[in-house]
Order: sequence, then C-alpha cells, then structure tokens
Amino acid sequence: MRIPLAKKELQKFYTSKVTWHYVVAGGFSEWDKGGFLPSDSDEKIYDLLDGCSAQVPQSQQLSSRTFFPVEVKMKDEVSSQNLDFENAVKERYNEFQKQKIIPLDKAQKEPVSFSEKIEYAVCVFEQGEYKKAEKLFSELVAEQENSALANAYYGSCLAIRGGNSNVFAAMKLVKQAFVCLDKAVFLCAGSEDEMEVLLNRANVASSVPESVFKKSAVAGADFERIAELYKSCANFDKDSDEKKTTLAYYYVCAAENFRKAGCETDAKRNAWYAEKIFQKK
Repeated sequence: MRIPLAKKELQKFYTSKVTWHYVVAGGFSEWDKGGFLPSDSDEKIYDLLDGCSAQVPQSQQLSSRTFFPVEVKMKDEVSSQNLDFENAVKERYNEFQKQKIIPLDKAQKEPVSFSEKIEYAVCVFEQGEYKKAEKLFSELVAEQENSALANAYYGSCLAIRGGNSNVFAAMKLVKQAFVCLDKAVFLCAGSEDEMEVLLNRANVASSVPESVFKKSAVAGADFERIAELYKSCANFDKDSDEKKTTLAYYYVCAAENFRKAGCETDAKRNAWYAEKIFQKK
C-alpha cells in the first residue's frame, strides 16, 4: 500500500505496524436507498449484497451482519532504510563544504561596520578558531543585543566550549547556548538570516546528548525548515549536484534527529524526501 506523504493527515499510517482494510462496495442510507454514500457522510457503511430484496429495507437486511476487516502487516521501513545512502549524502556534503572554506586574510583591514565585524567573526568561526570567535561574538552581542546572527554564533561557541568542559560546566554552558540560540531564531523569523541562524541551532541541538537535553526533535524540525528555505531560494538549481546534495543533507539530518527523538513518522517523511531528490523522473 502506498501512502501519499504529501498529505500530512495520512502520514500516521506510514509508521503503523498493522492496518485493517475494509472492502466497501456500496452503502446504505435512508435518503438514497442503497446508492453510494457521499464521502463526508456520517452514516454507517455496509457492503451491498447481491439479490437484496427491494421489499426489505437494506438497513434490516444488513444491520445484523458483522464485517471483518483484512489485517495487513505494514512493511518495517526502519529496518530497510538505506543508511548507506544517508552516509553517502553526508560525505558528499562535507566534501563540498571543505571546498567553500575561505582562508583568513591576515592582511585584511580591521573591520569597522557591524556587518563587517559579523562577517569577520563568522570567518574566524569557520576556520575553527572557536575561542577567538567566542570573544568576537560576545563583543558583538554586547554591541547589538538583538542581532540574530551574533546571538546564534555566540550560542554555538558556548556549546562548543561546553563540549570540552566537565559535566557541570557543560550543562551550564549548553543551557546558556540555547538561551542565545532560541533568542536568535525568534529574532530572525522570516528574515534573510533565518536559514543561517537555524543551522546554528540545528547543529548544536543535534550534537548534545538527547538523553539529557531532549533537543533532537528541535534539530529535526530546524533541519526540515532549513531544507524548505533552501529549495525556495532564487538561486536554487535543481540540476546542480552540489545543490541537490545540500538539500538531501538537510533532509537526512532531519530524519536522523527525528529518529533519535522517536518521531518515526517525521523521520520517514524526511528520509523519503532525501531519496526522492535523486530519483530519475
């Protein structure tokens, strides 16, 4: 049985272990005397029997009958998911990302405007100089406390420092990180910075222990939103291998995190979206 994933109201069937199917040939209602019922009718549906006497109302002939559904065990998609495909997408995505890293220009002039400072700090962050980046973003947040990008990257820096700290310090730093990240997401809603801000929160949410922080569902929702924003960009080229890989990567990350959170329907939907990108039409 194929479940149309585009219809969210049907997605719950996609993760059902068992479904029950009734074969409906027709229906009874006092208004149409055996004609087919409209789909929005509240009337009970009966199978029509051959040779029903027109003298005896169908309701009397059929009301005492019990109709047994056919039980169907649904295919266990989790065990058959192509994890090799998901790993291949992540590897290919990382290859493209390595090509994009721009070395820091040591001769670059000191940034003056706030936007120049943000751009420079992001470049420092992408080079992996997280201690220096944290200091820069801390200063930027102090300068403009409602800067979504400054808060987002500062939150990421705090979480990275937390990952290298003892348990008690890590707990405190990660909590501080999410204060900044959640604020950033709130501030950037609908803006051109939304995708970049969401990537920061999604990456942090997917990296912290689910058993402690319960953030995998947040990461899943963020990555799915990122994918939707990415494919709606004006420069998105559906024939570009890099663009398709990047889009698939976001859906794969969404699927992985929804899986960790126990959200099987959301996980399978995003895994299906990722695989569909490379299917030949």
